[in-house]
Amino acid sequence: MSVKSSFKMSQDFELIQPQGKPAYPILVEEWNYLKKRVCGIRDNSGIYHTIGSVLLGIAGSALIASMTLLYTNVEVSYSSLLEAILWLITLCFSICGGLSIFFSRTQRKTQNLATEDVIDQMKLIEQRYEIDDT
Repeated sequence: MSVKSSFKMSQDFELIQPQGKPAYPILVEEWNYLKKRVCGIRDNSGIYHTIGSVLLGIAGSALIASMTLLYTNVEVSYSSLLEAILWLITLCFSICGGLSIFFSRTQRKTQNLATEDVIDQMKLIEQRYEIDDT
């Protein structure tokens, strides 16, 4: 023999009606598309900009070292080799750093286009309905 007992508890709530405001009815497919597009927006350009800044910093340090090498008391045979190596480091790291910063700016433009794509889709949804701004 099974005995089922029930315990009931109630509390009175007063529901407040929401204020009527303009709204857009939107298809589930469109909403899911917008959510997918927004989730796909990533800021990947930060790492490339950081790497480019570090590379340009190394190039600047090598440039300063190569310019001040003339005023040191280093043997003549090592001086020209060391200066050539420093100029090579300056050149290579400047090019790599510049390309990295250029690539980060290109990535940022691509990201902005993806953001604008989602906003354009939202504007298309808004255009279906007339909005009275009064």
